[in-house]
Amino acid sequence: MDYWGTDWIESVPYGSGYTREVYLPILRELKLGFIQIYGKGELGHTSFRSATHSEHPRLGKVVIGEQADLTPAAVAKAEGFVRRGGKLISTVASGHSPEMAKLLGIKVVQRGAADEAHAILRGDGSAGVFAPWDKLELVEAEQLYPAYLSSEHAALKAQPVNWSQAGLLDELNPEKAGFPAATVRKLGKGAAVHIPTSIFEVYWKYGYLDISAWLKEIIQAFQPSPFLRTDAYSYVEVVLRQKHGALLVHFINGNPGHDMSYVKTEDLFVDEIPSLGPITNWIRCAEQPRGVTWEPGGIAAETSWEDGVLKVVLPKLEIHTYLKVQGWSREA
Repeated sequence: MDYWGTDWIESVPYGSGYTREVYLPILRELKLGFIQIYGKGELGHTSFRSATHSEHPRLGKVVIGEQADLTPAAVAKAEGFVRRGGKLISTVASGHSPEMAKLLGIKVVQRGAADEAHAILRGDGSAGVFAPWDKLELVEAEQLYPAYLSSEHAALKAQPVNWSQAGLLDELNPEKAGFPAATVRKLGKGAAVHIPTSIFEVYWKYGYLDISAWLKEIIQAFQPSPFLRTDAYSYVEVVLRQKHGALLVHFINGNPGHDMSYVKTEDLFVDEIPSLGPITNWIRCAEQPRGVTWEPGGIAAETSWEDGVLKVVLPKLEIHTYLKVQGWSREA
């Protein structure tokens, strides 16, 4: 079972095209708050302002991925967000913006310095991304993970597709790449992390589990006590909403079970959707909620309350259900 953590997510607008198709599904899976970046490098004004204007940002994390044309005003907002305690995750091209590079505490020495690289996880195993990596110089940032090259990096260049990097790193005697795989700059009450490769794009296209594991490890390191924690499998989508003073937590079963298809065609069928459960969830609350039910149906949920955390068990998930927490308020 996977450990999942999430920050509070308001209804944050997002546009169409690459950003919607690539980032939003991944961020939902990884339970990250999301800020859309609109044309001309401007961060979504209303959503970013609501996330950053107060002393207690509504969003604990913001992701700015593969965006080179960030305006100084947008970066200034991002810096204020970090200083007040927010966590910023940035990837490759975002570091090409001079203002953003200064915020991240890095200098891009060489773009596309390597065709692939790996990070050795602090938990177990390693994660590799088969895409161009920038070589960074640390200015005010610290190295979060060093980068290593695959034992097969020369042969990988001849591959016609993006090849999985799983098992291609000699973890006992890894070859150093000579640059960081991820950096972190602690600023004020928050921190800014930079990964100098298109990690989200590669994960969206190919779904390599080692990349997912690395991102989760980074997230959990900066969020040890998340607002929501659940032991649901990775293919269970969890969506948070707030309506009329109640917290709504939707659970969607994305496990297709056994696929069927006609031979030599693209006709695919789902024969069944296996039920899942039990799923245990922990929700931090300012005070004990008045009532907790599974909807639709108003079925009383199995709960316990301890030290500001509501523990809720979902016995069985068919396709979709949602948890309704009446009289909910978030911790200050």
